[in-house]
Amino acid sequence: MSVRQGDELSALLREMELPWNRAFDGGPVVVAGKPPQIELPGGLRITLLSPTPRELDRLWDHWEKQLMKLRAPMDEAASSSVPADDEIDGDDADEGEEPEATPKATRGTPEELDLEELADRRYRPDRSVANGSSIAFVAEIADAVVLVGGDARADVLSESIQNLLSMRGEKRLTLDAFVVPHAGSERNLSVELLQLLACDRYLFSTSGARFRHPDRVTVARILVHGRSGRTGRPTLVFNYRSPETEIWDDPELQKRYDYRTVYPEGEDAGIQVVLREDS
Repeated sequence: MSVRQGDELSALLREMELPWNRAFDGGPVVVAGKPPQIELPGGLRITLLSPTPRELDRLWDHWEKQLMKLRAPMDEAASSSVPADDEIDGDDADEGEEPEATPKATRGTPEELDLEELADRRYRPDRSVANGSSIAFVAEIADAVVLVGGDARADVLSESIQNLLSMRGEKRLTLDAFVVPHAGSERNLSVELLQLLACDRYLFSTSGARFRHPDRVTVARILVHGRSGRTGRPTLVFNYRSPETEIWDDPELQKRYDYRTVYPEGEDAGIQVVLREDS
């Protein structure tokens, strides 16, 4: 959502007098200390993992600057200073830093892939303001557990999950599925985060059209460091079959690294994931 869209949505909520973050007493959705838990009708429990007050403070500074530009007289000079889509920042590069060349799914062949080498590449965390403010959470109903990563930063997720595990007296967070943050950007999934999880099913929500996600490094980290010990065989679930995702459907690559893939049937995008047959 752009700054302009966020401002318009806020105005619409006030105009229609709709509930605003009722579970947080009308305040911001934020993790301040222990991850807050919200019980919803029907038995669904949400445990918030991101954002933190630190990240919201960073967002506020940038948000105010963008709002001032949007509300200024739209002469030629003013309009040229506002990004075309009003975004606070770009994909996930550090401010003032050129993004490092990343091996993408459109380069090379399955035979050339060395997942151990990719998985152990230096981790460069996401520093973008917008992604830092992303909402991420654990959703639980009956015995089914899903981690929805949004666009959240790996360090924020790791800190909140560690606090959650401490609260529960557990060493790893057992999941039925993990919606990988930021559509599989390598800057939003660290080995440290993966090692806090016990998960065999990883979901990628992206067509790859804009930022060409998921990154190969991300998938490599999952296949090398994300094995939970439950089944020992990770499943990669894609909601699009695209040049960025199709490479992982290679039978020899699957045999070499012992994993499987799931794609939409036919040419339509979208996929339904059944967490548990009895859920």
